Amino acid sequence: MRLIAVSGLICLLPGLVLASGRPSFKPKVEIEHRYLNSTSLRNEGGEFAFGADRLEVSNALASVSYERWRLNWKELDQLPFGDGQNAPIDHMHSVRLGARYMYKWSENIRWLSSLGVGMTYEDQTHDSLSLSLFTMWIRQLEDGWALSYGAAMSYHPVRSRFLPVAGFSYRMREPLGWSGLLGYPRSYIGYGFTPQWQLSAGLVNNAIMAKLAEDSQIAADGYGEIDAWQADVALKYQPAEHWSVTSSLRFSPLYEFTVFDADGNKQDTYTMLPTWGAALRLSYQF
Repeated sequence: MRLIAVSGLICLLPGLVLASGRPSFKPKVEIEHRYLNSTSLRNEGGEFAFGADRLEVSNALASVSYERWRLNWKELDQLPFGDGQNAPIDHMHSVRLGARYMYKWSENIRWLSSLGVGMTYEDQTHDSLSLSLFTMWIRQLEDGWALSYGAAMSYHPVRSRFLPVAGFSYRMREPLGWSGLLGYPRSYIGYGFTPQWQLSAGLVNNAIMAKLAEDSQIAADGYGEIDAWQADVALKYQPAEHWSVTSSLRFSPLYEFTVFDADGNKQDTYTMLPTWGAALRLSYQF
């Protein structure tokens, strides 16, 4: 896996600490549907679009999620891979488990650590297991500012990664007024008009490494990786204390698809043309 598990931890975990310092041990349920409009391969033929559905249950200590992608292909005979008649990939699955721990070192410093296990695959799960470890210190500064720094590590049969982590935030996830985060893989700025309505805009990097089927037309028993930058504008509505609805429009200026063989050797990289998408998420906190 390139960065998918690590990216998820960097994006989500700091918010649990910076939001109030009182993470909830009651379960939270999220249901999300995403859609990516049809895009074609740059300097190649063929098009694809996808829809994805995700279910996640989490609390302050652990999380479990399942996601399923459904891919729709056009102009199959012009694709640089496949047999020209059948869809190269119909669907993909992702299952993830996570555990996290937060410790308060002092009034202004907290330590956050997390361990994640996941599998992303087309049909078979063998050689698809990924592991991630993430640790971060969060230092609260004056006037709502906070500085975070640490490291993230990931393991996947194709490759493993280690990278430093740093972020700078302002009133992160506060419901009223301005808030924001400058970091990787996500940065955003938001404004809460009322306790019920919040608007935000941001930029995020997503990477997904998936195990292909043993009879895959792209790379038999190999791997496929999608690496994309995505900008989004989101509107959140929270009519009651326990649940909220978030809708967003998204634009992907850079979208790449890389193929690896069964031994994890890189074969080809294809660049997609910029495209747009949308998402709708429903959250309920018990």
